[in-house]
Amino acid sequence: MMKTAEQAAKKIAAANKEASQYVGYCGTEAEEIEKTMNEEIAEEHIYWSGEDLLILDYEDGAGEMWGPFIDSSAPDWSQRANRLMNMIPAETVLYGFYGHENIRAIEWMRSLGAELKGEEVILKASRFTPEKNEGSIQIKTLSDQEFNEFESLHNQVFPETYYDAETILKRTNPNRPLLAALDAGQLIGYIYAESDPEFGEASVEYLAVNEAARGKGAGYTLLRTAMQKLFEEQQVKEISLCVSKSNQTAIRLYQRAGFYIEKELLYFKKDLSI
Repeated sequence: MMKTAEQAAKKIAAANKEASQYVGYCGTEAEEIEKTMNEEIAEEHIYWSGEDLLILDYEDGAGEMWGPFIDSSAPDWSQRANRLMNMIPAETVLYGFYGHENIRAIEWMRSLGAELKGEEVILKASRFTPEKNEGSIQIKTLSDQEFNEFESLHNQVFPETYYDAETILKRTNPNRPLLAALDAGQLIGYIYAESDPEFGEASVEYLAVNEAARGKGAGYTLLRTAMQKLFEEQQVKEISLCVSKSNQTAIRLYQRAGFYIEKELLYFKKDLSI
């Protein structure tokens, strides 16, 4: 019998509450996971093998893996994971994000020859406290006139990312603000965030500042402005973001703005065409 998105969401939520099975960016609340699946995951990228599950958040030949979700005590875990892997189109580039205690998945990725791209830190903020003198840098919604500068900066800072500049612009709406930092009329940075007021959650997807403008407070001002918009206008209860563990400068900036470290992940890449 065909399994439903509701069944998949419940399985993911239950597994992701266990450190030994934790997979990044899937979520831990079944209702929210199901909503995301229905809105963003194509049915052909949901793979079941018995009770085992693997999902791809797929776009343009690349997929972020949700899973594999397999009983961590199973003696044949890797073989069962391979069965799921064999269902994926052969030319796909896969990305996997696993908590440090998800030993099964980490060992499996290494056995496949996946490249360890680095370690990432998930930070969260659950409140916003206004400050005096937030900064003199102008922050505004990105306009059409600033798009080329935005695109150039986005490509420079995030050359291999999941959303290109045009995709971000298309996704922008009141719940997905795209803000620009301007200095003397020139774009020096931007921030893009996505919120889901229904669940009271938001995430900072991108934050970038032109290298020549760093150290002047643009990143902090962008982040604080986005936090105010999300907490006060969108009424979210929690904001999350992700950054490389090696980027201690950014981590300190986020912590100064009110974020705390919630979890650390190992980040793998596997090109199935190789």
